[in-house]
Amino acid sequence: LPSYSEGFGLVVAEAMSCECLTLVSDLPAFKDLINHYVNGFTLPKLDSDNISKSVIEIISLTIERKNNIKNAAREKIVTNFDWGIIANKYKDILINII
Repeated sequence: LPSYSEGFGLVVAEAMSCECLTLVSDLPAFKDLINHYVNGFTLPKLDSDNISKSVIEIISLTIERKNNIKNAAREKIVTNFDWGIIANKYKDILINII
């Protein structure tokens, strides 16, 4: 998702939960989602040269490395953004307000 601005980046979270390799702009919205080379990839600069270099670099990774990144992506979403976890966080916020 090369982009100049984003909110939460739901499409990235959905892709990660489906074990897709993700390439995103270096934006604050993605800081909580992507750890570069751990569970996805961050563009150092948003331009066509960097996008093409990053895609070539990702394609060149071994299958094992790609699978590790895909698994880490899904794990990040399941452990932090599953609806059950989000619902409990909202519950805790509401209880603290009351």
